[in-house]
Amino acid sequence: MPGKKRILVLGSGMVAPPCIEYLTRNPQNEVTVDVASAADLDTHVAAHDLVISLVPYTHHVAVIKKPDGMRWLGLFSTEPASIKNGNIFDTLCHQLAKLLSFKPGERDLVMLQHKFIVEWRDGKKDTITSTLESLGDPEKYSAMALSVGVTCGVATQLLLDGHPALRTPGILAPYKKEICDPIREAVACEGVKLVEKVMK
Repeated sequence: MPGKKRILVLGSGMVAPPCIEYLTRNPQNEVTVDVASAADLDTHVAAHDLVISLVPYTHHVAVIKKPDGMRWLGLFSTEPASIKNGNIFDTLCHQLAKLLSFKPGERDLVMLQHKFIVEWRDGKKDTITSTLESLGDPEKYSAMALSVGVTCGVATQLLLDGHPALRTPGILAPYKKEICDPIREAVACEGVKLVEKVMK
């Protein structure tokens, strides 16, 4: 894709800034952030080469089964709810945003670990772990926003650059080595990486 590339980012939640920051490092990219009304969406989409939809984190409603958790969320409260956009979903998201937003100086921790038990041809067995540990930066991005946003930015840039693994039309899931490796390598350069260890 030669020349300038016009990218439309829909959504302005915590994931959007690291994605946008990554994409704007390339002077060929012109990034537009649009949180306008749905009525303008078709016009904006038509004017761009690529559209990224990033749903704000407040729309990822955690499933909380314990009554105490639901009580803490205010679901059993007799206080009148602040109705948002005339629907229950946006009203709940508004409540979650108030309760779950970081206070000054707070940060999150993302932990991910895969454990593999490998039996080699000679009969020897090893336990291999692959671990991601990422702490958010209270002055910049949460660990979740960084790990998701930068990954989205990297994948988008590879697509714009015409990377061979991303030239197949349609929906591409990151399950193949040809797709995963270039994304993983670029994301690791941004500080989001897994560390492998053989357990003794």
